Amino acid sequence: MLSDKFYGCAIKVLQTIAVLIAFFLFFYNVYNKAFLFILIPAAVIFFKQYQTELSGWLFLKKYKLKVKYRNREKLIKPIIYVTLIIAFVKLVDQSIVGYKSVQLTDRNEFSKWDVIDGDTVMTHKRVWSDYDHVGYETTFSISYKNKEYSKQNKRKVPVRKFEDFTNVYQSIAQFDRPFVKSLCDSLEKIIDQRGLNTKQFAEMAVSMVQDIPYILILEGSCDKDDYNHNFIEEFLNSCNACCKGNVYAGVQTPAQLMYDLKADCDSRTLLLYCIFDYFNYNVCILNSDLYSHSILGLAIPGTGLYKEFNGYKYYTWETTSPGFKLGQLDNNMQIMYYWKVALNNSNA
Repeated sequence: MLSDKFYGCAIKVLQTIAVLIAFFLFFYNVYNKAFLFILIPAAVIFFKQYQTELSGWLFLKKYKLKVKYRNREKLIKPIIYVTLIIAFVKLVDQSIVGYKSVQLTDRNEFSKWDVIDGDTVMTHKRVWSDYDHVGYETTFSISYKNKEYSKQNKRKVPVRKFEDFTNVYQSIAQFDRPFVKSLCDSLEKIIDQRGLNTKQFAEMAVSMVQDIPYILILEGSCDKDDYNHNFIEEFLNSCNACCKGNVYAGVQTPAQLMYDLKADCDSRTLLLYCIFDYFNYNVCILNSDLYSHSILGLAIPGTGLYKEFNGYKYYTWETTSPGFKLGQLDNNMQIMYYWKVALNNSNA
């Protein structure tokens, strides 16, 4: 009698745990339609079983009757066990692909190169989380030849003053569009798999770029003694290895960034500009000579800081630090007068 009661209680506990886990994973994986085939039957049968058991115990308590536990629904056990197994696998899978912040070594990322038809092809797998701790992963490739073509094209545009960056950015964005296609194709698969809307895709793409470690890109050397600039001196003092020097115009093209994953502010905004332009967003690059910085501007519904240009509100987006959302900027960089539109596609 004791074993029967214990068995009955154990089954109900398993039912409760399975359904709770199923509902938890459902709210974090609404895109996974196949999981509903386990969730819905388990939930329906559980609540039906629970209702029957509850009314039975109330009846027995009232009339002081004793009966032996009966397993009235044999189908419940395999469904519960399958649900628990799938729930456990999904939970483990989520922890692997970035549903929480982890170190790079724990995220199953890789960078590798292969020689294909005499050309070196670099492939990166990136794993990151967005602002709601939803995990993503993508894989993209870029060839050494295309990276070098992009690098050579950049050198064709002279840079003598701050305003010249508009011409440099424009030339790079047009020339590198075919090279960014590999990355855009991989991101488009995420859109299809997850059913992302306009805002969700933007957050996914920007958080991906924010996740790339910051590397200072300099037109000159990486020797701090060559500069009279507080940020450059302090940064090189803290991490001299976090620098790539002798880069023309002090900016990496999207192809260069995709090849070596080294990027500072305008290298990131330029890559994101190309991505959002590819997906037909109204996007701009905002540069500030005073702040010595570059950020992204996106004309989508939002709140917070924005720059008005050509009749549009371009909400700011900091791309160098994880966690910055649309419309947010560092407290020391929030005077929008000092931000100038360096490149935009609203008239394209």
